[in-house]
Amino acid sequence: MPTGTKVDPYIKDPDSIRTFGIDWKAFLNGLTFDTSEWTVVSGSVQIDSDTTNTEDALVLLSGGTVGEKCILRNRVTRSDGEREDQTIYVKIKEK
Repeated sequence: MPTGTKVDPYIKDPDSIRTFGIDWKAFLNGLTFDTSEWTVVSGSVQIDSDTTNTEDALVLLSGGTVGEKCILRNRVTRSDGEREDQTIYVKIKEK
């Protein structure tokens, strides 16, 4: 199972500033992103910036409290107007 799921969350140190992402290749199916929007659903991580490339939606995160399991949602819209959401999980842990 890929990382960032409920079963196998991403791991982030509270002092690190790291990029995490979602591979949208299958959903895009040869189309492009129209929009990509990240939201912190729960937790104390902060979104410093976000971007897309040809297949991935990326988010740069900082902060977080040790022991926390943060939930982030990425909502993307394709160039043809179809929209989809996906959630990632980030466990805050000292490294």
